[in-house]
Amino acid sequence: MGREPIELPLNYREQFVHYATVERSDGVIRHLYISPQAIQSILNGEELPERTMVIIEAYRPIPDNPSMHYLDPEVHVAESRSTWQIADLAASSRVGTWNFGAFNAENGQPITDTALNDCFSCHESVSSRNFLFSNPQLEAYAQTGKTQYSYCPRAGRAICR
Repeated sequence: MGREPIELPLNYREQFVHYATVERSDGVIRHLYISPQAIQSILNGEELPERTMVIIEAYRPIPDNPSMHYLDPEVHVAESRSTWQIADLAASSRVGTWNFGAFNAENGQPITDTALNDCFSCHESVSSRNFLFSNPQLEAYAQTGKTQYSYCPRAGRAICR
C-alpha cells in the first residue's frame, strides 16, 4: 500500500451510522455503516464528504442452527479520498474516489490475501449512485433516520438490484 492506507476504526459501531441491513437468500446478514458526516451531506444535496467510509460486516448462519449467526472474520471497508494515488489503491484501477480494504473483525488488522480487484470492477457498475449499491438505502436513512432493511434473493456477493 501507499502513503496512508485504509484503516478499520475499531469503534465504528459507536461512531458510525448503521444505515442499512441486507439479508440474503443464503442467510447471510450484512450490516452497513457510514461516516456520520455523510448523512448531513446527503440531506444538503451535496457530494459525500472527503474521507467518507462505508463499513460492511457480515453475519453468517451457523450450519447446525441457521437461526443463529456468527460474525464473518472479514470486515470490508470502502473509503473515499480525492488524494488516492495508484500506489495507495488495492487494485490498479480507479472507481471514483473510492478505495477498498478487508480487515480482521477481531483485531482490525488488514487482511492482505483478499482479492479486492472484484470490488473495483463490481462497484464501477453503480457509478451513477456514488459507486454504492446501497445508495438508495443511504438516502432513505438520511430522510427518515431509520435503519433500512432489505432482502436480496441472491446468494453470496451477487449483485442485488
